[in-house]
Amino acid sequence: MGAPGEKWHWHQNELVDFLKLSIEEVSKTRPVWLFVDALDECGKENANKLVEGFESLLRGCPSTAQFRICFSCRHYPILRLTYENALEICTERENEGDISTYVHAQLSTSTSEVPDTIEKTIRDRASGVFMWARLVVERVLDLELEGEGWKSIEDEIDKIPDELDGLYSGLIQSMKDKSSSLKLIQWICFALRPLSLEELQWALIVEADCSYTSLRQYGDKSKYVTNMENRLKTLSCGLAEVVPVIHARPVVQFIHQSVKDFFRKKGVRLKPRVKKPIPKKRIWKALRIIGSQGSAYATSERKKLLSQFPLLTPSRIMKIQGKNCELKN
Repeated sequence: MGAPGEKWHWHQNELVDFLKLSIEEVSKTRPVWLFVDALDECGKENANKLVEGFESLLRGCPSTAQFRICFSCRHYPILRLTYENALEICTERENEGDISTYVHAQLSTSTSEVPDTIEKTIRDRASGVFMWARLVVERVLDLELEGEGWKSIEDEIDKIPDELDGLYSGLIQSMKDKSSSLKLIQWICFALRPLSLEELQWALIVEADCSYTSLRQYGDKSKYVTNMENRLKTLSCGLAEVVPVIHARPVVQFIHQSVKDFFRKKGVRLKPRVKKPIPKKRIWKALRIIGSQGSAYATSERKKLLSQFPLLTPSRIMKIQGKNCELKN
């Protein structure tokens, strides 16, 4: 038959029937818990359709079935839960203790004793939002390493907005190398797939307006950073991280879906100093530098090149995408 997704495809109704039959059979002998994570990322319409489908699945199971479903979702979209035995748990009201433990543990790694007032301020203002506490704690530790006094650090905390979007905006405005930060964020946001740290390194190095004609020339220049993970943290102000992937190289992603949503919905207003728009021919020049490297070598040499210059493969995809967009426009 061939590989699924290539030679043949599942149909939605088939999958629903298969899931229903499987749950009914398995739940006869053992409890079944189904966890549906990040339901909000489906969008309002799809999220509610999924909820309706799963509620229908629950009602269709025999009364003897040991079957439970757990959804995780942000406060928006508002879900239409009609199942009579549904139970809602608001994590913001339940995780104060965990946040307190986390804040205390992280601040205890400081090189000097942190005033109790700072720990209490972070814990209270987090209002149950772990991501807010995490970013503020990281900011406090960074300022302490830079030699700032505790009074100045307390003043800095007071300036941080209570909402995550406001916190993200503040971090963006504090970015020092705004042009490089903008480029980094755009690659993470709009890459066709998550990039590895090495791929992102090359994406940041290659420029549209440059006299270099090969990737090796780029690699020989001072812009090639030896500790890219530290560079990632600096350019993103802690909003991006490297995460492990099973049977593959680690990839770069934002620390939370809300960060990606923020950049995609509100845009990236870093205002880098750009003298004038980049002409299309200069963009294609940069793509040719990357894309042409792979076609001139035998298979064995290509494998060696791809290990040295991992962005070769996705750059060709980007070249095709760019050509398609140009045709459509």
